[in-house]
Amino acid sequence: MVTEPRQRPAATQGHVGVYARDARRRHALARSLDAAGHSHREASTPAELHRLLDAQRFDVATLIVRSSQEAAEIAAVLDSVRLPMHTILLGSADALPLSTKRRRGGTVRYVPGHLPAGDVARLVDTSISAGAWDESHDGDASHVEHVELEEIIESAAATVYRDAKRKKQRFQITVLGPDGHVIGRRVKLRRMFGRLLGLVISLAPAGACISIKARAANDEWLIAIGATPPQGVRRRAVDSAEELGEDTAALKAASQDVRDQGGVLWVELAGPAAPALHLTLPLPAESIS
Repeated sequence: MVTEPRQRPAATQGHVGVYARDARRRHALARSLDAAGHSHREASTPAELHRLLDAQRFDVATLIVRSSQEAAEIAAVLDSVRLPMHTILLGSADALPLSTKRRRGGTVRYVPGHLPAGDVARLVDTSISAGAWDESHDGDASHVEHVELEEIIESAAATVYRDAKRKKQRFQITVLGPDGHVIGRRVKLRRMFGRLLGLVISLAPAGACISIKARAANDEWLIAIGATPPQGVRRRAVDSAEELGEDTAALKAASQDVRDQGGVLWVELAGPAAPALHLTLPLPAESIS
């Protein structure tokens, strides 16, 4: 008896991100997706998944989660990246609330327990056929455009407003330049400023004024984010440095975001408004005299 080789689909159907710590399950799912005509990338740790979702755009993310601890780690990843159009969560549902609260469209599907790889591939097909995510609110995270700087800063400030209000802090935003635009990726710029403002809010004392000052200079924006303590409150530089050390991971992530936008981030630890974060961002070419 002669067996005909299985014919693969002529065209790729979708791009799928695959996460599973168990190598056998991950590879089995990857083979099923390949047979169904889907391209895919694999991740075996939460850190790898974060890099994958942050760097690429997927039609579907399939997440095989086995424990509550692993679910907590995946939830942190989902809360810090832009979600794919469709998400399939298999196993533990602990990460489900985080994966749904930030979604504006698309689908989230939770499958309790174990599901064979072939059935997961069919669920991927079903998810893709459900249609595209309506992204009119956020736009394309990878699309570089001219973005109004003040609007982006105000939008980011709104995401951390509750933290500032809890400490009775207020915002002061000043943008000085012939053109108020910056070149960058809208979604990532908003996330970047949100991280930076969150850092300053956490370090600043109650009642402080959180200031964001941007001015155009040569071919770039010079931006300072700092805090002026309320009258009668002074902060020592050594205290600032020690407190900042606790936020090393967040600062490193924010620094990478700034570099991705073509800028540089540094921290000023001494001075009346310390700690202050300083960064540069590129000006549109037509704004450069």
